Amino acid sequence: MDVVIVRENEEDTYAGIEYRQTDQVEECLKLISRPGSEKIVRYAFEYAKKFNRKKVTCFIKDNIMKQTDGLFHRVFDEKGINYGYDQWYYYFMSVAKVTISIESGLLKKVDYLVKERVFSNRSQAIQSAVAEKVSRLDRNRLARECAKLNKAEEQSLADLGLASEVGEWLEY
Repeated sequence: MDVVIVRENEEDTYAGIEYRQTDQVEECLKLISRPGSEKIVRYAFEYAKKFNRKKVTCFIKDNIMKQTDGLFHRVFDEKGINYGYDQWYYYFMSVAKVTISIESGLLKKVDYLVKERVFSNRSQAIQSAVAEKVSRLDRNRLARECAKLNKAEEQSLADLGLASEVGEWLEY
């Protein structure tokens, strides 16, 4: 995988502006400025141009943070046009981030699968395993429900339904 990540740590919540509202409430201020946004976006496009990168992707949350991330989004659009990129990409961060604890032996097995290129990264491996387990649980639930059915009764209902449909079939 050939990816370059450009990230800013001076604005947003990383500015470290925090307040205690009450003894029960803390506040963190998120600041996004046009000059700060222009600086990081300009750097990303300059880098892409200098190293002949074909694509610049912006990871944003402006569907939720319409003002602050919206400003960053607008700056990204403006700079993309200025740098002659007729196509650039957005990735809306709508995926839930989950923190988990994994036993070290299992983590080694996951890392082996990533090393062997079965999965591109740990996150993909874990997401795939969870999806497979949930799918298996759903299939088991369906099997348990089917086991509750009276097979003779279900067969007679099926035969009855089929018999009524056969009369409507065209002959060839």
